[in-house]
Amino acid sequence: MNDAISRLNIRFDRDAIPLKFSREEERQADVVATQIMYDTGFDPRQMTQFFDDLSADRSSRTADLLESHPDISNRAANIRAELRNLGGLKASIRGDSPDFHSVKDKLLAANGSDRPFFSDRNDRVRGDRPEIPSTRMAYYRGRDLEFRHPENWRVSEQNDSISVAPDAGFVSGSLAYGMTVATFQPQDSRYFGRNSFSTPAGRVDTTSLSSATDQLVDDLQQSNPNMRVVRNSERRRVDGAQAMVLELSNESPLGGTETDWLVTVLRPNGSLRYFVGVAPQSEFSRYQRTFDEIVSSVRFLD
Repeated sequence: MNDAISRLNIRFDRDAIPLKFSREEERQADVVATQIMYDTGFDPRQMTQFFDDLSADRSSRTADLLESHPDISNRAANIRAELRNLGGLKASIRGDSPDFHSVKDKLLAANGSDRPFFSDRNDRVRGDRPEIPSTRMAYYRGRDLEFRHPENWRVSEQNDSISVAPDAGFVSGSLAYGMTVATFQPQDSRYFGRNSFSTPAGRVDTTSLSSATDQLVDDLQQSNPNMRVVRNSERRRVDGAQAMVLELSNESPLGGTETDWLVTVLRPNGSLRYFVGVAPQSEFSRYQRTFDEIVSSVRFLD
């Protein structure tokens, strides 16, 4: 947020309109904003992150604003109180929107910023490299799951797929850095394809998961003929459910080889939820911990 304020060249002069409202008017505005976000399906608690970032920026850009506006902690408390009055968080509350990032990018471009313009798919500009994943995490809540991700990565939803990626994470519409979260519908729990991650003699739950994962990889390889399974022996849990972890290799949209870190978990309705962390093979070690933190934070809501 501090970086965004700087790049947008925002400065609050003493005669600026945002400084002319009383503290009570600001409190009422926070209440109304909470109600609007709640009614439109967004998490009002995201506003408190803005206040925290604004408070952390003690430069001349924000000094007058902080002097004339309600205390940041009080504003956050007002938001939480109003959220309780509204009945608490909805199950389908959202923490982010690709439309927000699209509008922000357009504002940056209109403001004459030298920052490259990114589409809502966050395409990479030639020669640009993603920033290192932030250690500060942001919260995302979707229809049927929630997770945390680096605050300098953005979340975008397209059909039944969720992408979590840094600026410049996409190349010509293909993910080069980041993670995709999606759902696959396996057809037959007795299916064992060319990868054969398990044998029918295994335990029922393991066999079903392995079979579904086998079908998924076969499906992915149909559109990615150069995709190969490198390792498939790791097991873990995602929100308490048994999961499989596979390492695959594939062609990177940047050229060369990428590593695809695939985690699969069966849901009670029989669908396979999967997470794919993607980065060029030579840079994968920089992103592996981030991918692991995202998956470790997952909570299913279905």
